[in-house]
Amino acid sequence: MSRGSAGRSLSGGLGGRDWLAFQLRDATGIDKVVPEKRPGTHASVMVRIDKAVGSQSTERLSLQWRPDGLVLGTHPAELMKQAEAIYRTGRGQRILDFAAGRPAGWRVRPHVHLSYRSASFPQLLYLTCDLDLDEYVHGWLGNDFAYIRGYHRDEVPDLWEWLLRRGYARGTDESHLPVFLERLGKRDALLRAGIRIERTWSRAEAVSLDQRGAVASELRAAITELLGVLDEPLPPACTARRP
Repeated sequence: MSRGSAGRSLSGGLGGRDWLAFQLRDATGIDKVVPEKRPGTHASVMVRIDKAVGSQSTERLSLQWRPDGLVLGTHPAELMKQAEAIYRTGRGQRILDFAAGRPAGWRVRPHVHLSYRSASFPQLLYLTCDLDLDEYVHGWLGNDFAYIRGYHRDEVPDLWEWLLRRGYARGTDESHLPVFLERLGKRDALLRAGIRIERTWSRAEAVSLDQRGAVASELRAAITELLGVLDEPLPPACTARRP
Protein backbone atom coordinates (compact mmCIF):
# COMPACT_ATOMS: atom_id res chain seq x y z
CA MET A 1 0.00 0.00 0.00
CA SER A 2 1.36 3.44 -0.92
CA ARG A 3 1.81 6.16 1.67
CA GLY A 4 -0.92 8.10 -0.14
CA SER A 5 -3.47 5.29 0.14
CA ALA A 6 -2.43 4.68 3.75
CA GLY A 7 -3.04 8.34 4.48
CA ARG A 8 -6.51 8.13 2.94
CA SER A 9 -7.45 5.04 4.95
CA LEU A 10 -6.33 6.72 8.16
CA SER A 11 -7.94 10.06 7.43
CA GLY A 12 -11.19 9.20 5.66
CA GLY A 13 -10.67 11.15 2.47
CA LEU A 14 -8.44 13.45 0.49
CA GLY A 15 -8.83 17.02 1.70
CA GLY A 16 -10.68 16.09 4.88
CA ARG A 17 -9.63 17.42 8.25
CA ASP A 18 -8.10 14.12 9.37
CA TRP A 19 -6.22 13.79 6.09
CA LEU A 20 -4.84 17.31 6.49
CA ALA A 21 -3.80 16.58 10.08
CA PHE A 22 -2.09 13.35 9.01
CA GLN A 23 -0.10 15.17 6.31
CA LEU A 24 0.86 18.17 8.48
CA ARG A 25 1.95 15.95 11.34
CA ASP A 26 4.11 13.88 8.97
CA ALA A 27 5.57 16.99 7.32
CA THR A 28 6.52 18.75 10.56
CA GLY A 29 7.09 16.02 13.11
CA ILE A 30 4.86 18.00 15.50
CA ASP A 31 2.25 15.77 17.12
CA LYS A 32 -0.15 18.46 18.28
CA VAL A 33 -2.12 19.27 15.13
CA VAL A 34 -5.48 20.86 15.86
CA PRO A 35 -8.46 21.92 13.74
CA GLU A 36 -9.20 25.58 13.10
CA LYS A 37 -12.04 27.49 11.48
CA ARG A 38 -10.94 29.73 8.63
CA PRO A 39 -13.25 31.62 6.27
CA GLY A 40 -13.34 30.22 2.74
CA THR A 41 -12.00 26.77 3.63
CA HIS A 42 -13.62 23.35 3.51
CA ALA A 43 -11.26 22.14 6.24
CA SER A 44 -8.24 23.57 8.05
CA VAL A 45 -5.72 22.38 10.64
CA MET A 46 -2.71 24.02 12.23
CA VAL A 47 0.37 23.59 14.39
CA ARG A 48 1.65 26.23 16.81
CA ILE A 49 5.26 26.64 15.71
CA ASP A 50 5.83 29.42 18.25
CA LYS A 51 5.37 26.80 20.95
CA ALA A 52 6.95 23.87 19.10
CA VAL A 53 10.12 25.50 17.74
CA GLY A 54 10.14 29.01 19.26
CA SER A 55 9.28 31.04 16.15
CA GLN A 56 9.20 34.76 16.86
CA SER A 57 7.64 36.26 13.75
CA THR A 58 4.61 34.01 13.28
CA GLU A 59 2.41 31.82 15.43
CA ARG A 60 1.23 28.92 13.33
CA LEU A 61 1.43 26.92 10.14
CA SER A 62 -1.99 26.16 8.64
CA LEU A 63 -2.88 23.49 6.11
CA GLN A 64 -6.21 24.04 4.36
CA TRP A 65 -8.42 22.46 1.74
CA ARG A 66 -10.09 25.18 -0.32
CA PRO A 67 -12.03 25.35 -3.58
CA ASP A 68 -8.76 26.18 -5.37
CA GLY A 69 -6.81 23.31 -3.81
CA LEU A 70 -4.40 22.51 -1.00
CA VAL A 71 -2.95 25.55 0.77
CA LEU A 72 -0.07 25.83 3.26
CA GLY A 73 0.07 29.22 4.92
CA THR A 74 1.20 31.41 7.74
CA HIS A 75 0.47 34.99 8.83
CA PRO A 76 3.54 36.78 10.18
CA ALA A 77 3.36 40.05 12.15
CA GLU A 78 -0.17 39.59 13.47
CA LEU A 79 0.66 40.10 17.16
CA MET A 80 2.69 42.98 18.53
CA LYS A 81 5.79 40.91 19.32
CA GLN A 82 5.57 39.26 15.90
CA ALA A 83 5.25 42.68 14.22
CA GLU A 84 8.43 43.75 16.01
CA ALA A 85 10.14 40.57 14.80
CA ILE A 86 9.16 41.39 11.19
CA TYR A 87 9.27 45.18 10.93
CA ARG A 88 12.09 45.91 13.37
CA THR A 89 14.52 43.33 11.96
CA GLY A 90 15.62 42.32 8.48
CA ARG A 91 12.71 39.89 8.08
CA GLY A 92 10.46 42.46 6.42
CA GLN A 93 12.93 42.98 3.61
CA ARG A 94 13.54 39.22 3.33
CA ILE A 95 9.81 38.75 2.68
CA LEU A 96 9.87 41.44 0.00
CA ASP A 97 12.91 39.89 -1.67
CA PHE A 98 11.22 36.48 -1.65
CA ALA A 99 7.98 37.83 -3.14
CA ALA A 100 9.86 39.81 -5.77
CA GLY A 101 11.29 36.55 -7.10
CA ARG A 102 7.73 35.41 -7.90
CA PRO A 103 8.33 31.85 -6.67
CA ALA A 104 6.03 29.35 -8.36
CA GLY A 105 2.95 28.48 -6.32
CA TRP A 106 3.58 31.14 -3.67
CA ARG A 107 1.53 34.25 -2.95
CA VAL A 108 2.44 37.02 -0.49
CA ARG A 109 0.02 39.85 0.26
CA PRO A 110 -1.10 42.34 2.92
CA HIS A 111 -3.33 41.03 5.69
CA VAL A 112 -4.26 44.06 7.76
CA HIS A 113 -7.24 43.80 10.09
CA LEU A 114 -8.76 44.89 13.38
CA SER A 115 -9.08 42.47 16.26
CA TYR A 116 -9.52 42.32 20.01
CA ARG A 117 -8.36 39.98 22.73
CA SER A 118 -9.74 36.44 22.32
CA ALA A 119 -11.47 37.25 19.01
CA SER A 120 -12.05 34.28 16.70
CA PHE A 121 -11.36 34.45 12.95
CA PRO A 122 -15.00 35.23 12.00
CA GLN A 123 -15.02 38.11 14.51
CA LEU A 124 -12.06 39.94 12.95
CA LEU A 125 -12.57 42.96 10.72
CA TYR A 126 -10.51 42.27 7.59
CA LEU A 127 -9.67 45.42 5.64
CA THR A 128 -9.37 45.91 1.90
CA CYS A 129 -5.83 47.18 1.42
CA ASP A 130 -5.13 48.88 -1.91
CA LEU A 131 -1.37 49.07 -1.36
CA ASP A 132 0.97 46.72 -3.16
CA LEU A 133 3.13 44.55 -0.94
CA ASP A 134 6.20 46.79 -1.21
CA GLU A 135 4.26 49.91 -0.15
CA TYR A 136 2.54 47.99 2.60
CA VAL A 137 5.68 46.57 4.19
CA HIS A 138 7.65 49.79 3.86
CA GLY A 139 4.83 51.68 5.57
CA TRP A 140 5.17 49.51 8.65
CA LEU A 141 8.96 49.55 8.42
CA GLY A 142 8.67 53.33 8.74
CA ASN A 143 6.59 55.67 10.87
CA ASP A 144 3.37 53.67 10.55
CA PHE A 145 4.75 51.08 12.95
CA ALA A 146 3.81 53.39 15.86
CA TYR A 147 0.13 52.77 15.01
CA ILE A 148 0.38 49.05 15.74
CA ARG A 149 -1.18 49.06 19.20
CA GLY A 150 -4.45 48.89 21.10
CA TYR A 151 -7.13 51.58 20.73
CA HIS A 152 -9.87 52.56 23.14
CA ARG A 153 -13.29 52.48 21.51
CA ASP A 154 -13.34 56.31 21.44
CA GLU A 155 -10.09 56.31 19.42
CA VAL A 156 -11.37 53.99 16.69
CA PRO A 157 -12.94 56.76 14.51
CA ASP A 158 -9.59 58.61 14.29
CA LEU A 159 -7.80 55.32 13.61
CA TRP A 160 -10.31 54.55 10.87
CA GLU A 161 -9.69 57.87 9.13
CA TRP A 162 -5.95 57.24 9.28
CA LEU A 163 -6.37 53.74 7.79
CA LEU A 164 -8.35 55.21 4.91
CA ARG A 165 -5.83 57.98 4.26
CA ARG A 166 -2.91 55.56 4.26
CA GLY A 167 -4.60 53.07 1.93
CA TYR A 168 -4.86 50.28 4.50
CA ALA A 169 -8.66 50.28 4.21
CA ARG A 170 -11.38 51.27 1.74
CA GLY A 171 -14.50 53.28 2.36
CA THR A 172 -16.55 50.20 1.52
CA ASP A 173 -15.09 48.45 4.59
CA GLU A 174 -16.92 50.91 6.84
CA SER A 175 -20.22 49.03 6.54
CA HIS A 176 -18.66 46.25 8.65
CA LEU A 177 -17.41 48.59 11.38
CA PRO A 178 -20.65 48.83 13.46
CA VAL A 179 -20.80 45.04 13.91
CA PHE A 180 -17.14 44.99 14.94
CA LEU A 181 -17.68 47.80 17.47
CA GLU A 182 -20.71 46.02 18.90
CA ARG A 183 -18.60 42.91 19.47
CA LEU A 184 -15.72 44.99 20.80
CA GLY A 185 -17.64 46.28 23.79
CA LYS A 186 -15.29 47.84 26.33
CA ARG A 187 -12.19 46.06 25.06
CA ASP A 188 -9.42 47.75 23.11
CA ALA A 189 -9.39 47.40 19.33
CA LEU A 190 -6.08 45.96 18.14
CA LEU A 191 -4.54 46.94 14.82
CA ARG A 192 -2.89 43.92 13.20
CA ALA A 193 -0.35 44.65 10.46
CA GLY A 194 -0.18 41.08 9.22
CA ILE A 195 1.18 39.52 6.05
CA ARG A 196 -0.32 36.44 4.40
CA ILE A 197 2.15 33.98 2.88
CA GLU A 198 0.70 30.93 1.14
CA ARG A 199 1.79 28.05 -1.06
CA THR A 200 -1.01 26.55 -3.14
CA TRP A 201 -1.24 23.26 -5.00
CA SER A 202 -4.20 22.83 -7.33
CA ARG A 203 -6.60 20.00 -6.64
CA ALA A 204 -5.14 18.04 -9.53
CA GLU A 205 -1.63 18.52 -8.13
CA ALA A 206 -2.77 17.48 -4.65
CA VAL A 207 -4.40 14.32 -6.02
CA SER A 208 -1.24 13.43 -7.93
CA LEU A 209 0.95 14.02 -4.88
CA ASP A 210 -1.36 11.91 -2.72
CA GLN A 211 -1.38 9.04 -5.20
CA ARG A 212 2.43 9.05 -5.16
CA GLY A 213 2.61 9.34 -1.37
CA ALA A 214 4.48 12.61 -1.78
CA VAL A 215 2.25 15.15 -0.02
CA ALA A 216 4.25 15.30 3.21
CA SER A 217 7.62 15.58 1.45
CA GLU A 218 6.26 18.39 -0.75
CA LEU A 219 4.93 20.18 2.33
CA ARG A 220 8.22 19.66 4.11
CA ALA A 221 10.14 21.35 1.31
CA ALA A 222 7.71 24.28 1.30
CA ILE A 223 7.90 24.67 5.09
CA THR A 224 11.69 24.64 4.94
CA GLU A 225 11.62 27.35 2.28
CA LEU A 226 9.04 29.45 4.14
CA LEU A 227 10.73 29.35 7.53
CA GLY A 228 14.05 30.03 5.85
CA VAL A 229 12.62 33.27 4.50
CA LEU A 230 11.37 34.16 7.98
CA ASP A 231 14.70 33.19 9.55
CA GLU A 232 12.94 30.84 11.96
CA PRO A 233 13.89 27.41 13.35
CA LEU A 234 12.66 24.36 11.46
CA PRO A 235 10.27 21.75 12.87
CA PRO A 236 11.77 18.36 13.80
CA ALA A 237 10.84 16.53 10.57
CA CYS A 238 12.31 19.27 8.40
CA THR A 239 15.52 19.36 10.43
CA ALA A 240 15.88 15.58 10.27
CA ARG A 241 15.67 15.61 6.46
CA ARG A 242 17.67 18.77 5.84
CA PRO A 243 20.57 18.14 3.44
